[in-house]
Formats: sequence, structure tokens, C-alpha cells
Amino acid sequence: MGQLLSLLASGEKAVDIVLDFENAKPESEEEQAIHAAVAAVLNKGPQILKELSTYSGCEEFIRKAITTPGPETEEAAWRAVLPAVEQLKKFYDFSQELESVFPRLLAALCKTNPKNQLATQQALAKQLADVFDFVLRFDDAKMVNPSIQNDFSYYRRTLNRMKMTRTETPLTIRDELANRMSLFFAYPTPMMNVINETTMKLLSTDTSIPRTLR
Repeated sequence: MGQLLSLLASGEKAVDIVLDFENAKPESEEEQAIHAAVAAVLNKGPQILKELSTYSGCEEFIRKAITTPGPETEEAAWRAVLPAVEQLKKFYDFSQELESVFPRLLAALCKTNPKNQLATQQALAKQLADVFDFVLRFDDAKMVNPSIQNDFSYYRRTLNRMKMTRTETPLTIRDELANRMSLFFAYPTPMMNVINETTMKLLSTDTSIPRTLR
């Protein structure tokens, strides 16, 4: 990754790489395996972006529960928030899928000479571009929708009380998972943060990846 970043950021000499994304196909068995794993995740991306762009939130229900607290308004807010946080969990789960395959994609493109890797593994290079395209689109949509954090914050504040009074209601998002999701959505750009942390972890654990251009 260090080599790849050096190649992209180098200001000393321009590097020309001819990329044909339209006709790029994985060739070797290793490249095909990585491409298939990444594609299985990326193929879900359009639906994730569609659901995020149409996420309307529970602002009105939450406002009434806070300004005029009572069994009726609080019950209405809770019923509205439950399916909303399940949808937020879907976004979080996707980030975990992306986190699981991204290191394989990076490692494949960072071996030996990154210029050669980008030129000879263009199908993977295209997937790298697709990953960043998704990440930027997701984070842009998340930043302009404050309902995401507001809804989840209300869910966390109400969770303990509901666990004691609504024992008959199954909750798929409990304390540990709720804490992880809260950390994820707390970032203004959560998907990019996943990519950053995954990259740093890869560099710290995989010493076979060259750090500098030769």
C-alpha cells in the first residue's frame, strides 16, 4: 500500500498507465478469486445507497416522545425506531463485509511494482475505483442526513429501559453491537474511516507489502 500511495502521490515524475476498465477481466486464478469476493460485496452497493438516500428517519416521533413524554408517544417512538435501526444495522453490516474483503484487494495491487500491478490486474484496479466511488457516495449521503445519528442515539438512550419493560420483544441490536454501531455512525465519513483503519491494520500486520517505490 505504501508503494501504491507513493505512486499515486508522486510529484517527481508522471506515471502513465493505460487502463481499459470497460474490457478489464480477471485473468489468473488468484485474481479471479479476489475479484469474485470483492464483487459479491460491491454488487450490494447500489441497494445500500438507494436505501440510504431514502432514509427518512423518525424525527417527528422522537420529538413528540421528548416534548410530551408519556406511554403513548414513547411507544410510538419506539415502534418507529425499531425498524429504522434495523436498517442502520444493514448499513453497518455492509461496512463489515467491505472491511473483510478490502485487504485482499489492496494486497493484490500492492505486491512488487504497483505500476505493473495496476497495469496487469486492471479488473482489480477497477474494483478499487468502485470501492472508493461507493465510499464517497455513501459518506456524502450520510453527512447530509442527521436523522441517522439522532435515531440511533434515541434508540441507545431508550434501550436499557425497554429491555426491562419489554422482555417479550426480541432485540437484535443489544449493548455490544449498539456500541460498535454508535462508533461507526459517529464519524462524519464512516465508510472512509473503515477503509482508513483497514489499510492501517494491513500495513501494521502484513510486513510483506513494500512501503516505498524501488
